[in-house]
Amino acid sequence: MKIASISHIGLRYTPGPEQRYGSAQAEINSREFSVVMVETDTGVQGIGEARGPVSLLRAAVEFVSGAIVGHDVDEYAHIWARTVSRCYHFAGDRLLMAAYSGVDIAIHDLLGRSRGVPVHTLLGAPAAGREVVPYATSGWFTSDGLAGLERQLQELPDGMAAVKVKIGRGPVDDEARMGLARHILGPGAVLMADANANYTADLALASMARIRDCDIEWYEEPVPPWDLAGYRWLHDRAGMALAAGEAHAGRSEFAALIGANAVDVVQPNLCACGGFAAASSVADLARAANRRVVPAVWDSGIGLMAALHWVQSISPEAASSSYPPRPRWIEYDVSPNPLRDELLIRPPQIVNGRIMSAEGPGLGVELNWDVVQRYTFLPQQTWSG
Repeated sequence: MKIASISHIGLRYTPGPEQRYGSAQAEINSREFSVVMVETDTGVQGIGEARGPVSLLRAAVEFVSGAIVGHDVDEYAHIWARTVSRCYHFAGDRLLMAAYSGVDIAIHDLLGRSRGVPVHTLLGAPAAGREVVPYATSGWFTSDGLAGLERQLQELPDGMAAVKVKIGRGPVDDEARMGLARHILGPGAVLMADANANYTADLALASMARIRDCDIEWYEEPVPPWDLAGYRWLHDRAGMALAAGEAHAGRSEFAALIGANAVDVVQPNLCACGGFAAASSVADLARAANRRVVPAVWDSGIGLMAALHWVQSISPEAASSSYPPRPRWIEYDVSPNPLRDELLIRPPQIVNGRIMSAEGPGLGVELNWDVVQRYTFLPQQTWSG
């Protein structure tokens, strides 16, 4: 079975003015998603997603396609590794890693479809999968300040017992936001903080001191991904767990992050880090260092489904325990996003605090082409041999 073609579609969702929200760094005026499709010479098609600026990703997907189209499906990873080694000056670029992630996810989907099994079974999970618990990414910055935070926390899906709140616009503001979140959620809820890499290490430490009494499960991305020294310096002083990985890609970046004893929670994004094989390699590194692994998911329904299959397949940190101290978590962004909720015919659903995925071979995804057409701003382009 050979790879006959690879296609790319660029999607964009622009929320209305009344729905605008933001992180510490900026207001989010639109969100872009890249759908990647791989088709074989036998007619089997798989669907994946790549994360990043869509226009730039199109060129990166074209580059990946040029390397692997025409080759046997079972050889694509080897062919790509050889391509990377031959152009090592730039092949570690994160856009190329994201493009390859989309292709890798799509190929796993088509392999599952061709064999009649879900992707998590291909990856080694039991046929019935394993229970996964979503935590909510909420508490975005809005124009109405703390009132907006309060509204978001009161509108969480039923049963969500863990919530991540956006901070990073100053230590005093962080204290107000996390204090309010703890008050609204109560002492029993799990509460995370996410600064979206907006701080220098000294300001991040000041922020941590301000929110320490709020019982924080982890403090995410205090500094930029390239500031390994800052992560390491903070880890020795934070007094709380540090998390990162959403902006990292490839085994070597994660190896450096974990090897430097810089984080406690490792967060690969399947659509950016290199796909299933890369994410599983990262999980192995994390388990060897006795670190937790929780995938970052800020994607369309395709990326959410990919992460759901992957997290079902990896071994828990406390593999020998009958009483794991934390559930298998997956990030679930609750901000407005029709490309999470409507892009798939049967999107994942939150039911009683658990995430329920569609059944079926591969990823179990089927695109709603009316929704694809509605949000397309870069029409489908296909590269074939």
